This record gives sequence, C-alpha cells and structure tokens, in this order.
Amino acid sequence: LIGAMEPRMDNLIPIKNSYTKDLEEKFWEWMQTNFHTLQRFHMLGGEPFYQSQLDKFISFVDENHNINCEFNIVTNLMISKKNLENKISKIKKLIVQKKLKRFDLTASIDCWGNEQEYVRHGLDLTIWKTNFEYLLNEKWIKLNINQTISILTIKSMPQLLMHLRQWRLFRNVGHYFGVTEPGPSYMRPNVLGRGIFDKDFTHILQLMPDVTEEDKRARQYMQGIANEIEKNTIDNIEMKKLFTFLNENDRRRSTNWRSTFPWLEQYVV
Repeated sequence: LIGAMEPRMDNLIPIKNSYTKDLEEKFWEWMQTNFHTLQRFHMLGGEPFYQSQLDKFISFVDENHNINCEFNIVTNLMISKKNLENKISKIKKLIVQKKLKRFDLTASIDCWGNEQEYVRHGLDLTIWKTNFEYLLNEKWIKLNINQTISILTIKSMPQLLMHLRQWRLFRNVGHYFGVTEPGPSYMRPNVLGRGIFDKDFTHILQLMPDVTEEDKRARQYMQGIANEIEKNTIDNIEMKKLFTFLNENDRRRSTNWRSTFPWLEQYVV
C-alpha cells in the first residue's frame, strides 16, 4: 500500500551481505531436497520481476520439475513490457513442458486514478494497464488482482471495479482483497467512523457480481468490511497520525494529498 516513507539514508543499518548470502544458500539447499513436495510456491518481493532469484528459480525448475506445484507471482507490474514478456515466455515454457502444474499472476492494485498513483507511489497506471492487458491475452495464466482497502482507496474503488467488469468480459480474473492489517492503524477505513463511505460501498457492491459461490463469498466479505466501519465513530487520535503521515509524505515526495483527496481535508484535526 502507501508503504513506509523513504528512510533517511543516515539512519540505515545495512544487512551484512554474508547474512543474506547464508540465508539464500540455506533456501536453495532446502529447495533441492524438498521442492518436489511443494504444491504451491509464492514469490513476492520487492518486485519479483526485478529479482535475480526469479531467473534462478526458472532455471531450477527446468532441472527439478514438479508437475504438482502451482507457481504464483505477486507483482505491481511496474516493469517494461519487453521485460515482462521475456519472463512470461520462460515460465510458459515450463508449463508447456509440464515442469510446473500451473502459473498464477496476482497483480497488486487497490483503486484507480490519481488516488492509486498516490497510494502506491511510483506506480504509473498507463504502464500497469498496458502490462495487465497483455496478460489478459495469455489465457494459460490464472490471472488475479489483489487490493488493499484503506481509508485512501475506498472512494475510487468503483473505478477499478468497472475496469474489472470489462476485463471479465474477456476472461476470468480473480478478485482478492483485504483491509490494512495489521496496520498502519491510521490507514484502517474504520478510523473515520460511520456514514462516510456508505454511498461508496453501495456502489462497490452493485459492481460486484453475484453469480458463483466465489462471487457470493466476495460480496459477503466486502459487506462485512462495510458493516465493521459502521460500528465505529471517528478516531481523532488516529486521524491526527494520518494527517501527520500525509503531510510528511508530501514534503518528501513533492506531492499534494489535499488535491488528490479533497474530500478528506474537512477532517483535519
């Protein structure tokens, strides 16, 4: 999500390279012995498509195949289309040769528009959308989106769900989501209390399908998030933390949260 603010360089305590190297060596030793038993392998990040370990994993599977293993990458898709196509073609070869059971790609996206580019600083929706629509055409991939619901993402979530509706006309796209747990606490949508997001959740639920059992469970979960918010009143302590964070965020990044989230300014404490 919006993530921790960039650390001051003079406060950084570097991890010793030997420690990182030791951990990685132990990991590959474990994989050599146990990979054949895995049914699902997730690669997160950082950004997996920038990590050298992805290439190493592809080479590893090429020699140590496991037809029962599903491989999932969680990515923000902020990579060049050429780089993405190159990695996907290598993974496809493993699937075609039955060296893996299945490949899933889970793209991180929370809402849409300027709000999304603020929340995931560095994300360019034009690049994200281009890459995602390329993946839509790779129908052998099990494609998903995963979103984090926070105080900053709810009001532009309907725009994302309208895009999801269009994508699903072309092929199935999984939809997974959750609130900001375990934190930061000031990003949880309930800190503003009841009433603020009523119309937004009404629109969100209208845009969510209600056909399959999976659809029904997703709607029920989304309704549960809305219901939980309705149990709360505004938390001024957490709101003060939020505005402190946003102001510092703007100072460091030369952004302007007030222009991106004008509806939020009335709650400044």
